[in-house]
Amino acid sequence: YPSTGYGYIEVSDDIFDKEGHLEARRVKGFREKPDEVTAEKFIHAGNYYWNAGMFLFKVQTMIDLFKEHLPEVWKKISSIKPDFSDAKYQYANVESMSLDYGIMEKLKKQVCIPCDIGWSDVGSWDELARLGEEFPHLRNDGLASVFNEDSQNNYVFSIRNKVIGLVGVENLIVVDTPDALLITKKGASQKVKELLAQIKSQGLPEATEHPFEMRPWGKYEVLADKKDFKGKVITVDSGQQLSYQSHKKRSEHWVVISGNAEVILDEKTHTLKAGDYIHIPQGAKHRMRNPGTTPLIFVEVQTGTYFGEDDIERYQDDYNRI
Repeated sequence: YPSTGYGYIEVSDDIFDKEGHLEARRVKGFREKPDEVTAEKFIHAGNYYWNAGMFLFKVQTMIDLFKEHLPEVWKKISSIKPDFSDAKYQYANVESMSLDYGIMEKLKKQVCIPCDIGWSDVGSWDELARLGEEFPHLRNDGLASVFNEDSQNNYVFSIRNKVIGLVGVENLIVVDTPDALLITKKGASQKVKELLAQIKSQGLPEATEHPFEMRPWGKYEVLADKKDFKGKVITVDSGQQLSYQSHKKRSEHWVVISGNAEVILDEKTHTLKAGDYIHIPQGAKHRMRNPGTTPLIFVEVQTGTYFGEDDIERYQDDYNRI
């Protein structure tokens, strides 16, 4: 059907190769996600197919293509440690670019095999809602308890354990997260990117910062972000440690919730257990390490004049972030 949620591949009319009911046709070009009118034209033309983003290739061939077309991306990816301990961080710092745009659109020799495999990239909230209706046993609506009164055909998703009520509405998608709420008509969720552009233009932190963040050493959740303080729950994976660092504009207060901690504060080592507290003065060099076999969880309260992640001066880091 004429979807506006996928890019398309234009293929030639001639069959390059065939096996059973599968036909390989030479690729003539890649097309960006179209509007509704263009999508209709693609479908009626008969030689345009959804781009599923599934590519088959020899490993060395793709490595050579990265070196040729995306050398900076290859440099960062190839620097990942053999044990992949820093993979999440290194990948997060790679330029955001599709494989299609970075490499595939530049190639002359490639073929496309049209096939119907019941595929979906779950690339929008509309698609997630549709799959939930089609496969109820796989439905994941998050943690909310949803109540409907004179409401129908709505999809609600929340990552918080809360009560959500709908009254007198239909064909809506509601997505509730700790720092943002999205309400859209079904069929319009692709326009979220335009909404995001508006939020970015206002300089709102919700556009770039998230309450849940993954790090190469673990993760953290922001509990509160106010003018004069910021609170987090931080989880450090077994055997991992934060960078040896300092802050110019804030001090920190750490309380261990569970696990064992090893804190280096201005060259002195402190061992902490659940319930213990330590103060990190503004400008002091410090590091938190988890020497145990279970996750280390602690609460961090920042006080000062600025709490951005860019107020970090690193002196030593296991993940090459200096």
